[in-house]
Amino acid sequence: MTALFRGIYEHQLDDKNRLRIPAKFKKGLTGEDDANRKTYSFTRGLNGCIYVFPDEVLDELIDELSEEKLGDSSKASLLFFSSVFPAEEDGQGRVVLPAKLKELAGIKKDIVTIGRGKRLEIWAAERYNAYIEGVDFDEEFKKLGILPMLEFSHKPVMPEECMEGLSLREGGIYYDGTIGGGGHSYEILRRTSPSGRLIATDLDDEAIAAATGRLAPFAGRFSIYKSNYKDFERVFDEAGIDKVDGALLDFGVSSHQIDDAERGFSYRQADAPLDMRMDRGAPLTAEKVLNTYPEEALARILKEYGEEPFAKTIAKNIVRAREKKPLKTCGEFAQIVRESIPTKFRFGAPCERRSFQAVRIEVNGELDGLYDLVVRLAGRLKKGGRLAILTFHSLEDRAVKEAFRYLESPCICPKNLPVCVCGKKQEIKIITHKPITAGEEELRENPRSKSAKLRVAEKII
Repeated sequence: MTALFRGIYEHQLDDKNRLRIPAKFKKGLTGEDDANRKTYSFTRGLNGCIYVFPDEVLDELIDELSEEKLGDSSKASLLFFSSVFPAEEDGQGRVVLPAKLKELAGIKKDIVTIGRGKRLEIWAAERYNAYIEGVDFDEEFKKLGILPMLEFSHKPVMPEECMEGLSLREGGIYYDGTIGGGGHSYEILRRTSPSGRLIATDLDDEAIAAATGRLAPFAGRFSIYKSNYKDFERVFDEAGIDKVDGALLDFGVSSHQIDDAERGFSYRQADAPLDMRMDRGAPLTAEKVLNTYPEEALARILKEYGEEPFAKTIAKNIVRAREKKPLKTCGEFAQIVRESIPTKFRFGAPCERRSFQAVRIEVNGELDGLYDLVVRLAGRLKKGGRLAILTFHSLEDRAVKEAFRYLESPCICPKNLPVCVCGKKQEIKIITHKPITAGEEELRENPRSKSAKLRVAEKII
């Protein structure tokens, strides 16, 4: 895995112009041990600095800077390829800074080494201080679209599996119905470069802002609409698209939405308002559900959407509590749930999770028309196009599985009929007869992927 460098370090060249790479950066350049030691190189950087690349990253960069982009005789090609100098360390891990690059960077003695993602930058201290002097940090972040990205944190689930499932092709047109922070969409655009196109939807304004910033490197190749994914036909028509080469739906709630106390999605946020809306302009909130729905309706929601075995008791206690005063906070709801479940059954996952999930599904109508959505979306795929769907709840997965079975079936006539009279044709081939789940490494890095199931189908007509 390629190292990501971050941080800053101020130091000096020694009297023989030798540089010692700071220890916190060294492992990323040379590896963990001598047996598998990696190499690195210096190159000319922008704005008068020197870039330091692990050679594996430099090789990728050289591949990207192909002849189509640079051309054999271009000045950029000449300057770039002529300024690469392999690092040659002595026995004490010191390396002589190439004289040509040292001169171009204006380095005398004092230097600043900065981690910038996949590379290091070495600056003359005086030049670096002059470069950043007067920079308005907030304004620069706003220009880059970084602030929304920082504020909206969401790690996409099974990104590699989703991309493989979509079987991406260069120049294809793809639809991401739930763009969230843009993690999956970024990979779609990156892997369909240079001419792939993306249409995306989401109901969350913060998600749209974050995704717009994240996808900025692909400006002109994507369009994001504030819309429910169930209204994709209208969005396609507005975008001038008949059919797409692939579509992705991710029904998970983003980490940002769960962790943002104002959104009211989490039982861990005791003082958070009972909201739970994906679209903050929608009229129905969790507070309205809990304070106005009849006891029978609450019990049904908790049982069906949360698979809560104590649904009737929780519903009864919600009604009793709201008769005294309306429920306002997530903490009040969570306390009712906890007190409604016998102590011996409060084990494993937090007992409040099921009830919060159930109310969230009701507020956002997440299961309404899901079967029909899958059938309709398959109808807008090109032949050979793929449909990849990530679900996080057994009812979601069941609806998708049943829709896939219907679309794959060549006949829906009653079994007692001797011949087919329905005229139905097989529309898809199911790629994943068993759903794909997250691997061990992803489960360690992203525990919220635990309940995710990925199903994929391919259009054959």
